[in-house]
Amino acid sequence: MWLDPGKLTGWAMLESTMMFSSGQGDFDETDDLVNTWARTMRADLWLGWEMYVVTQGGGRSGTPSFSLEVIGAVKSACRRHGVTVLKPVPSSSRMLGDESKLRRLGWWRPGARHANDAAMHLTAFLLRERLMPAEMSSKLFTPG
Repeated sequence: MWLDPGKLTGWAMLESTMMFSSGQGDFDETDDLVNTWARTMRADLWLGWEMYVVTQGGGRSGTPSFSLEVIGAVKSACRRHGVTVLKPVPSSSRMLGDESKLRRLGWWRPGARHANDAAMHLTAFLLRERLMPAEMSSKLFTPG
């Protein structure tokens, strides 16, 4: 599972059954979702998120407190339930899992920018770590 934390947090998940799901929600929805999955899946859940870097006079728009609050809640849920925490990655790392790849996989959600960002991070992680299932990899790299 990958998160794109913010005021509206995107999430994307690929279950061991190869079932993909994604969505986006506010803090309470994200907190409830992560806690439910962490409690039920425990060590079977791997969870990562987009790194949020706060810089003095930085170029990021929005309020860092939203992203940092989500990250704190997620870290706490992971610690309580023994969830594997993946190394946070910079926003630029999602480009490996760009929109064209999401469309080929059938993971693109029109109008759900944050869900798509999380799905790009998930796709990029699977490709970087060579964990992309073969049947999905063939959709990405077979001329269509």
